[in-house]
Amino acid sequence: MEYLSLELITLSVKSVEAETVRGVRVTVHGTCQIKVDAYTLETLQQNIPQITLACQHFLGKVSRDICERENML
Repeated sequence: MEYLSLELITLSVKSVEAETVRGVRVTVHGTCQIKVDAYTLETLQQNIPQITLACQHFLGKVSRDICERENML
């Protein structure tokens, strides 16, 4: 059985030579946080589409695995 962590994960992101809408090349350093949106705010029921999407990307991985993947991008 595989488990999906619902903890908040913080990643450092770097885009090198990204092109803006106006064609300007920039290098950007940033921070993002990812978390599974497991429940809807209105009804507090399971948010099945978001859980399904998170499973496709992260099922069976621990925070360390996701952070290591970040360094390969």
